[in-house]
Amino acid sequence: MLVHRRPRAPRYPSWTRATLKFFASFTTQVRVRRNLSSRIKSINTRLEGIIANKDRYKIEDASAVSVVTWRPSADTFTSTEKMDKIVLPIVARQTQLDDLKKYLEAGTDTTRPEVIYVIGKSGVGKTKLVRNMYEEYWTKNHFDVQAWVSFAPNLSASNILKLIIQRLKEDNVTCSRGEARKNLKEELEKGKYLLVIDGEVSSTEWKSILNDLPDGMAGSKVVQITQTKPESSPSTLQPIELEDLNEDEATNLFLKTLFMKEKGKKYWKAVKEAVGKNHYGKDIFEITGGLPLAVVLLSGLLRTKEYPGEWEKVFDYLKNKAIQWKRLDSVLSMCFDDLPHDMKSCFLYFAALPVNTLIRARSLVCMWMAEGFLRPKDGKQMEKVGEQYLKELIARRLVNLAPMEYEASGDERVAVQTKVHDFLLHEAQEASFVEVHGGDDIPILSNARRLSLQNHRDKYAALANYLPKLRSILSNFEEEVEARKEEDQLGTVEKEEDPLGTEEKEEEKQNQQACPCLHHSARGRLQGDHTHQVCHTATPARI
Repeated sequence: MLVHRRPRAPRYPSWTRATLKFFASFTTQVRVRRNLSSRIKSINTRLEGIIANKDRYKIEDASAVSVVTWRPSADTFTSTEKMDKIVLPIVARQTQLDDLKKYLEAGTDTTRPEVIYVIGKSGVGKTKLVRNMYEEYWTKNHFDVQAWVSFAPNLSASNILKLIIQRLKEDNVTCSRGEARKNLKEELEKGKYLLVIDGEVSSTEWKSILNDLPDGMAGSKVVQITQTKPESSPSTLQPIELEDLNEDEATNLFLKTLFMKEKGKKYWKAVKEAVGKNHYGKDIFEITGGLPLAVVLLSGLLRTKEYPGEWEKVFDYLKNKAIQWKRLDSVLSMCFDDLPHDMKSCFLYFAALPVNTLIRARSLVCMWMAEGFLRPKDGKQMEKVGEQYLKELIARRLVNLAPMEYEASGDERVAVQTKVHDFLLHEAQEASFVEVHGGDDIPILSNARRLSLQNHRDKYAALANYLPKLRSILSNFEEEVEARKEEDQLGTVEKEEDPLGTEEKEEEKQNQQACPCLHHSARGRLQGDHTHQVCHTATPARI
């Protein structure tokens, strides 16, 4: 017997189900729209904050200037120039060169050295002028002893004397101030000497240096490169003062520093004609103000651009920037923005190093490797990539190559100009790339990733709290060696045991042989009160 069951009636009528679907869909849409509204509100709040701080972020109103954007170079610029062949010319300084030569050649009746001052603002070309004369053949024949020292500002007189001895003996000597005077006397009494002091020194320290210099043969000279002449100076000679270039001189310097041999004579003939035809000299002078450093940096930037299309973009961008910024700052900013991304970190690393000091190129590349800035590229090892980056920074005129009389080929030394270092320091601190401190007390730096300690007075630097993001410490304590030497002579302290075990010492030795720059000159301690202390245990290589 078959039983037929009546189909169960739906629980809800069809119109009810449709109504429920509608309201469910409506609720979902409301939730999604509410989330979108919250996100849009958050974005608007952030934009309002940026607008309120537009001066800090250097954002211009569209009505104030034409909208010109700039993108960094997509890849590195390749040059066939060898690193040790990149030499910048000197332009429009013949009068100052003649005066300097006249002062150096002039004889004197006294055995005390005669002081010559070369003064001018930063970036005007003081060091280049003196270096040009220092390397002349007649200078080397005229003086029996020569030494050139560069150093960071506010260095003590005793450390400056030790630098002079290092240059004379070509050895990284460590001695007390008394021994420094003795060694200096032995070296400078050999004949007529020429000393070049390139760095800012206080009046007190400068007097101390001059008093410590021994008598030499009549005609000995001391040249100080400084921004201002000391208030009380024993020199009776008129200072050699350098000023900015005029429009024609700036254009001439631009063309000479722009020149690249691999482009050929026809190319450069066309460039010179175009510069005159398009009145680029006027633009160059308007952008740079005739400051030689700005002219050189601008030429280094345009060396990477295909002429003439991209030149117009550069000039338009910089002329707009120069309205609101200082001329040099606008050029530096664009040179930095134009760097490929990987190269910016390498360039910023100079901010962690002392200003106006030289560093071995090989050591710098090793530091970049240790920081993780370099990666193998196009089948090249990291060392080769680092060398290519450094070579490009030099070709762009952002980094200066020291004269080859400092080192043999293959062991070149590099540095950045003082104004460039100031710019990098500002950029690095804005980006929390590195924190640089020169005093004994270091503030709370919770966001610091790299810490550069440049303390010339105390070998201990107390850090008041944890630094959770810290990954690197660079130190430069030069007074410690002198203090330790004097203590050993007086017998007031016993020789400390080496805190490294035999195996650790062997491992450190191998690391130094593999990469000389990775010899750490600072070690950290963590005490019970959660205070970090960085103890400088060895003097770093002279940079």
